[in-house]
Amino acid sequence: MVQGLIGGATNYNDQSINDIIEDLKNWISYSIETKKYIEENMNYLKNNSYWDNIPLNFQMTLIESIRCQNNFISDLKFILEAINTNYLTKREVELIKTIGEKAIKYNREYGITYKEESRWKKYGDKNFKVVESLYANGRDYFVTLQDAINVSERLNDYINIILSNGNNSKVDRVQINSSQYAKEINVVLEKLKILEALDPINKLYLEDLLKESKEVVENGDLEAQSKNKTKMKRFLERADRETLDYINWLRFYSNIASYFHF
Repeated sequence: MVQGLIGGATNYNDQSINDIIEDLKNWISYSIETKKYIEENMNYLKNNSYWDNIPLNFQMTLIESIRCQNNFISDLKFILEAINTNYLTKREVELIKTIGEKAIKYNREYGITYKEESRWKKYGDKNFKVVESLYANGRDYFVTLQDAINVSERLNDYINIILSNGNNSKVDRVQINSSQYAKEINVVLEKLKILEALDPINKLYLEDLLKESKEVVENGDLEAQSKNKTKMKRFLERADRETLDYINWLRFYSNIASYFHF
C-alpha cells in the first residue's frame, strides 16, 4: 500500500493481508538496497581517506544500522513466510512490532549522532556530500520502517479473526497427516543425530519429545497430543539459544510446524 507522508503514521486498520504482504516485500527490497548503498558509500569514503573525518558516534550509527538491516531482512522474510504458509502467530506479531520499535530508535540516533558536532562538516565538499546522502538515505529508511508497529497491530487482528472463527481455533482444527508427519519426524531425527551444537541433555529430551509426538499422532490420541505439546512448550521456555535456533529450523517442516504451532 502507499505509506503516509509522516513516518510511522500510516493507518493499516482497513488494509488487507495482501496489502501487508506487498509492504513486507517492499521493505525487504528496500532494506537490501539501503544496506548496499550504505556499505558502498562507506567504502568510498574510506578509500578516499575521508572516513576518519566523520565523528566516531556517527560512524558507529552507520555501522550498527547495517547490522540492524541484516536482522530486519532476516526477520521480515521470516514473518512473510509465516503469513504465506498460514502459520501466523503472536511471535511474528511481536517480531514485526520490535522492528518498528528499533526503527524509531535508529531514526532518533541518526539525528543525534549526525548533528552533535558541526566543525567537521564542509558543505559543498564532494566527500561531505556523500556523508549527507548517507544520513538522508539511512534516516529515511528507518522513518519508513517505523510503520512496522502499525502493521503489527493489524496482524494481531488477523490472529484474533482466526481464533474466533468457530468453537475451535485454527490450530486445533489443523488436520495432521500421520503418514507425512512420521516421514518428517524420521528426517528430523536423523539430522538430530549428527547435530553437535545442542547440549546432549537437551538433544536427548528433544529426541524423546519428537518420538512421542510421532506415536501419539499415529494413534490419534488427542489427549496425549495435548500433553506432548505442553511438554514442548515448557521445554522451549527454558531452552538455551542453540536449542531455540534448532526449533526455529523445525518450523519449515509443515506438518511438524502445524502440530507444535511453530
